[in-house]
Amino acid sequence: MKRLAAVLLALASFCPLAAHAFARGTVRVDVRDARGATTTAHVALKSSDGALHEAAHVGEVYIADSLVPGDYEVVIDVDGGGAWLGAARVTVHEKRIAGLVAVVGAHGKKAPPGLTSADAPGCVARDGQLIQAIAFARGTPGAGRLDVFRTAGQGKGKGKLLCVTAIAGGSADLALGPGDYWIAAEFVGGGSVSQFYRIAPDKPAPPLALRWK
Repeated sequence: MKRLAAVLLALASFCPLAAHAFARGTVRVDVRDARGATTTAHVALKSSDGALHEAAHVGEVYIADSLVPGDYEVVIDVDGGGAWLGAARVTVHEKRIAGLVAVVGAHGKKAPPGLTSADAPGCVARDGQLIQAIAFARGTPGAGRLDVFRTAGQGKGKGKLLCVTAIAGGSADLALGPGDYWIAAEFVGGGSVSQFYRIAPDKPAPPLALRWK
């Protein structure tokens, strides 16, 4: 038995595929209408080699798991038809959950609130602590955009934009290092909330919860 364990350990050490299997990422997609209500759809992610990775409908969101890090095209077919707005591409990082929000049935020239851009800087600092922000709008799990600003301290303005991430299914995952931040959430369907947030050096990051109404 010990010999078998040693062989398996050696194979894991020398096999790139075995090692890489532990460095996968996840994407969480939240599909809403312009009012902020959840909408059903068929969701998949297309990798650079053209392979489609189906997202499972779990609660109010769609989750694609065990994805190799890299860029993926977002493919959404809304039940009943209709176009959607949102980032057409998402970047997967190892051991991270990337969020994406899609809005169906939006009208007018102005983009609906709460959407992120595929080119926005992500909140994925390698030396940062992993934080799961909780965001509620109108008493239910929210969907939208979370902007993180680096500020000089409480009461000194929101500072410079550091990174952006999506709120999907009422939560957003981000990695931040020690420092003072201004966190601002904008929700699909309208509504926003913001607050000061501090991560002290050599201490665990405190809980981050945002609630609008």
